[in-house]
Amino acid sequence: MAHYQQGFLAMDDNKDSFVDMPKTQNANLVNRWFYRHGDYTMQAFVRGLYDRRRGGQMHDSITNPYRIDLNTWRVEGFLKNGYVYDDESGSSVAVIAAASYHNQRNLYGQRDWKAAQTNAYLNALWQGNFEGKGEVDNDHRVSAGLSVNFDKYDETVLTDTLLGLDRWEVTPGVFAEYSLKYDDMLSLVAGVRADYSTKYGVFVTPRVNIRYSPWKWWTIRASAGMGYRSPNVIADNAYLMPTARQIVWTGQAAQEQAVNTGISTTFYIPMGKRELQISAEYYYTQFLNSVIVDLDQNTNRAYIYNQRDLPGAQSRAHNAQIEASIEVLRGWTWTAAFRWTDVRQTTIGQDGVARLRLKPLSNQFKGVITTSYQTPLKKWQFDLTAQFNGGGRMPDGFNTYFLKTLGSNQYYEQNGTLYYKWYPQLMAQITKYWRTCSLYVGAENMTNFRQENPVVGADSPYSPGFDASMAWGPITGWKVYVGFRWALDKEE
Repeated sequence: MAHYQQGFLAMDDNKDSFVDMPKTQNANLVNRWFYRHGDYTMQAFVRGLYDRRRGGQMHDSITNPYRIDLNTWRVEGFLKNGYVYDDESGSSVAVIAAASYHNQRNLYGQRDWKAAQTNAYLNALWQGNFEGKGEVDNDHRVSAGLSVNFDKYDETVLTDTLLGLDRWEVTPGVFAEYSLKYDDMLSLVAGVRADYSTKYGVFVTPRVNIRYSPWKWWTIRASAGMGYRSPNVIADNAYLMPTARQIVWTGQAAQEQAVNTGISTTFYIPMGKRELQISAEYYYTQFLNSVIVDLDQNTNRAYIYNQRDLPGAQSRAHNAQIEASIEVLRGWTWTAAFRWTDVRQTTIGQDGVARLRLKPLSNQFKGVITTSYQTPLKKWQFDLTAQFNGGGRMPDGFNTYFLKTLGSNQYYEQNGTLYYKWYPQLMAQITKYWRTCSLYVGAENMTNFRQENPVVGADSPYSPGFDASMAWGPITGWKVYVGFRWALDKEE
């Protein structure tokens, strides 16, 4: 695959001197191979990527403009080898190797962020399948293996001072997993892995998943486990770079740890000749440690600290979703979904008091209603989607700018805390199909909703108080697009 795209126009509909969307230049080269001989299978993949995005103040009339220039180069690939040594049971061995090199140079006004990552991964896996005895079909599968992961980071950040973040980490580990399938009623997957990190030491990760279907029209699933992650603080929070905030580190970032639990269920309800599918799910994540970025203490600073370093600090997330879909008539489907999200972290307010609060700039819900109709001969397709995006909390200290300066049209204040309101969006697309090609035309954000003046201090970007990270909604309005797809038939 070869792909290239370039965006030439710089748009500034709200006239704040900052472009609403960056100019882009992107090139991709991809090649894949697949080989099979007898019981041996091989897959290989390689990709090269170049991406450049330019934004900020791009008007030539501005003296000393605030420019944003993001440049990324990346090359990656993998090699997968598998051998089935027992055809009857499907037992096999596999070796997977992968490597990547990522290099980027990002400029945000006078801030300079250079980062390069070299990654290598090797995984050896054995899998054995065993068929149980008895009148009811039951299958057992056991897999085990070992892996090693290598990461090397060369990273420097020039903000108020030059900060060197060079580091490396090697993580070897072993793992095992057991799977049980009992008829079509019950399936169980339980696994555990143990790893040693040269940076964080030994850690163990258990996981279990259960699926139970007492009847064909009802399925219930449950999962629980641990999760660990090595944080990359700047990359995880790159939105802080186009601000005048001073980044204040209160300690070295430690490994993030979390407990994850969840449950979901699906119902298949006959309605005449059609079937209504309803699914619901709930997931809860409790962090034992996480890296918290505190934007509440001071509008001119971003404090970064470990959750466990702040006495009594918490970090958790609730996620619940319900979805229903049905084919009303042949070729005409409806889907409705609603997701509620409650993400909270302990941050320190400007009064110096630590509180567990909603994570700023995080939407509390999202709803979608979509319908699609395809004509009987599959010559035309019509799609329409309505999306409802929930409101959320703004960081402390922006009440004067967003509420009093811009007005209460998009914001409201409650107990001294500023919140942004929910907003709708509407999308539509029409597609015409031929045998090997299709033509489509569509529109996005047809409600033309836009966040008003999201860049704080746009008239003085090199002064304290400048902040271009307070975006919570779309900045551009209507977007109309047209496209053409052509599939080249392959001779058998």
